[in-house]
Amino acid sequence: MRNQDNWKLYYTKTSGKPARETLLKALNSFKKEGVKGMAFDLGSGACNDVRLLLEQGWKVTAVDNEVKAQLFFNKEFKEVPNVDFQLASFEEVKWHKVHLVHAGFALAFCPKSHFKEVIHKIQSNILNGGRFAGNFFGTEHSWNHLCLVSRAEIEGLFEDFEIEWVEETKTQRLSTLGEELFHHNINLIAKKTGLKKRLP
Repeated sequence: MRNQDNWKLYYTKTSGKPARETLLKALNSFKKEGVKGMAFDLGSGACNDVRLLLEQGWKVTAVDNEVKAQLFFNKEFKEVPNVDFQLASFEEVKWHKVHLVHAGFALAFCPKSHFKEVIHKIQSNILNGGRFAGNFFGTEHSWNHLCLVSRAEIEGLFEDFEIEWVEETKTQRLSTLGEELFHHNINLIAKKTGLKKRLP
């Protein structure tokens, strides 16, 4: 998103929408394993994914660097147990060990100079058996001013994880705010096992 003033409108338009597919798939895997743990939600925005995590019995730390996102959080969750909020950029997050790190189309907004460092911190703070679930913007995405990555780069960064699901999509469509864009998305769920395994 090029105009920072658009964030409030974006949060308003996305408020109340279903949680992201990557999070739903990851939580389904945890449910099969009987795990309800601790999670970070990076780029929490309108808190749709935070809401689902809490409903399923998780403890959540929501992270966003926009004050507007903090206002959305405070409106619904300020007095709710098992959830807190960090107003911070991704490179400034105060980490603790968790079972899940979720980043729904958020890490593209990480400065390119800090991207690999942030990925390393994410991986270091996922407990063994835990997962990363998130969405990246691919190299053909219209927003080329952001941190764009290829599928090969993402799989390389997660080489010590078991990649449980990866999907690459390319579509020409309107954004949430009505901007005509070419969307190149890479969706990923990766489990921390120490194994070097990837889908064919």
